Amino acid sequence: MTIREERDWTEWFRETFGKKPTLADYGNAAFEGRTKEYREAAARSYARLFVSPYGELDPDAGKYMPIEFREDFRIESPFFQEWEEKARKTDLKKNAVYMRWYEKTLPEREAYKKVALKEKRIKHYMLAEKYKADNMMHMRSLAKQWTNLYDNKVLTIAQNEYFAAKFMDIIKKDPTTKAYLPDTIVNMPGSKVATPFYDEVMKFINEDKEGYEGFFAIKGDLRGIAMLQLKKDAEQDQHFRKHPKEAKAHADAIKRRLANVEKAYEKYYVSPPLGETAKDSAPPQTKDVAR
Repeated sequence: MTIREERDWTEWFRETFGKKPTLADYGNAAFEGRTKEYREAAARSYARLFVSPYGELDPDAGKYMPIEFREDFRIESPFFQEWEEKARKTDLKKNAVYMRWYEKTLPEREAYKKVALKEKRIKHYMLAEKYKADNMMHMRSLAKQWTNLYDNKVLTIAQNEYFAAKFMDIIKKDPTTKAYLPDTIVNMPGSKVATPFYDEVMKFINEDKEGYEGFFAIKGDLRGIAMLQLKKDAEQDQHFRKHPKEAKAHADAIKRRLANVEKAYEKYYVSPPLGETAKDSAPPQTKDVAR
């Protein structure tokens, strides 16, 4: 059994066994599961039960949980690593169980951070490669929905912002999926319709330094090239917002280029040359001599 990183172990357990996992189920899975991926998924899922969607963690959280979790003083403990990622720092400092683990692992923390960051980036790279087709299809599906709303003139501001966030969620996994963004957004930087998406791009670059730099950490990772281009596009969008005349000229130039491409396609691939029939313009037939 494998569990995708994005999927919650508790959700998988309910779907598989038709019941809510008990403390024993969490413990058995987290410490006796057959694979490292399975054990970590169970431990992290159990850890999330103590943290609210807003990152709140009660000072007494974990006080009465199984000793296997409470006294797992390994620096790589997936349970406490999950708490560090999901819970608010101020709440963590008030939690006795967490602070005990923190103090015992203090000497190892600096070295572990470097190793963990490297492993995390490699893992994200492998996931992007493994699910490249899924991410591409998801982006194309969202782009099709967005384009349908836009073409029918029913795309609202709220919907546009919703899709912008969804587009960015996929790009955070694999920036190469930018190739499947709606043409309207790509061809109209500086416009109101493109603004929400490029705001999401700049927000990611400015606020998630670790995630952004991760695309350039692995040699030969094409996601880094795609992310650099996306950054340039977002910067161009910001420039055009301040210079609307340049934005219009840019959009008009793209329209003319696309129109020329369409005319060329019709001339050379669809319509026969003037004075000829489709039969006349067809390539000459050669006699098959292969016997």
